[in-house]
Amino acid sequence: MSINSLARREAILELLKESPYLRVEELARRLGVSEATVRRDLVVLSKEKKIDRIRGGASLASKLEEWEPSFTSRQGLNREEKKAIARLAMRLIKPGEAIALDVGTTTLALAEEIRKIPHLTVFTNGIPIAEALAGSSVSVYLLGGQLRDSEMSLVGALTRQAIETLRFDRFFLSAAGVTLKEGFSDFNLEEVEIKKAFISRAREVIALVDHTKLGRSSVVPIAPLQAAHLLITDEGAEQELITSWSKAGVRIELAPLGD
Repeated sequence: MSINSLARREAILELLKESPYLRVEELARRLGVSEATVRRDLVVLSKEKKIDRIRGGASLASKLEEWEPSFTSRQGLNREEKKAIARLAMRLIKPGEAIALDVGTTTLALAEEIRKIPHLTVFTNGIPIAEALAGSSVSVYLLGGQLRDSEMSLVGALTRQAIETLRFDRFFLSAAGVTLKEGFSDFNLEEVEIKKAFISRAREVIALVDHTKLGRSSVVPIAPLQAAHLLITDEGAEQELITSWSKAGVRIELAPLGD
């Protein structure tokens, strides 16, 4: 085994410490090697029980579902994909609407896009989202509750009760994972309770998830895939997955990069 192979596999492990899941093509791009080389490295690391191989990529062997990366660490991941998703989602929002934005880095990207929409009202339990909209033309309501430091979000009975008194034209949902069988899922029970409350009070639910969330699940179920009227993801999504989900009746739109 060459020193280069050892160094490369160590680099893979370091990259996986920064992100809960990485696709083969993303690892190949970051390491400057072929996808075939990455796959061989993943086979070795899997045999050494250092990683878990997941369709199209890998996660650390500590298991994807057991580790919730911080909000700050996720902000640096897949930035262009999240911006593309946000640009496409923004086109669905009309002046005068009342919408709800979930906690998440993709919904934060959407908040940054909608600052100039006139007569728009936004409800959220995410402090970063409220901060992103501060000083804009948007009316912002931050729904109070118990502070969850890792996400800078507000959760608990007070938040849920506030949501249950409201109605929203659209709720933009964020999730750690989504599969056809298990639907949307996330890491934290308290966060999921708030997501469920938003879903129950929205006329339309739009899920914003980048391609790394597709085909994987997390520990706490949110809702079936059919709970979302539309799922927006980016062009990195596997065509086979998109085709099979579309045949199952899931409405999906792909956000083009650089649009």
